[in-house]
Amino acid sequence: MSLHPGAILTDLPRHLGPEFVEGIMGNEGHVRIWKSLEQGAATTVIAAVGRQWEGRGGRYLEDCKEAKRGVDDGDGFGIGFVSQTYDPENEGRLWKDSLKIVGMEDDFE
Repeated sequence: MSLHPGAILTDLPRHLGPEFVEGIMGNEGHVRIWKSLEQGAATTVIAAVGRQWEGRGGRYLEDCKEAKRGVDDGDGFGIGFVSQTYDPENEGRLWKDSLKIVGMEDDFE
């Protein structure tokens, strides 16, 4: 399961260049989609404890529901998943590498 919590207005922009921040904040379409911290956390909480997702791994969630296929237009603020969001060829490798990083590779053989 993976998810996008949404565009949450946090302190993170302090680590980004001023041009990037100005570009985002100057775009009316981007500003309209900002979420509160609670709204941003909602999809993560539902993914973690929602019974509707038990045994349904491999899903991509946004806005508290399964995302639909989006448009590959290069806009990082688009809706839905796009080609770079889900890569079936690398899925198994990422899972194995993740287990190794956290020291659990022997637990899932």
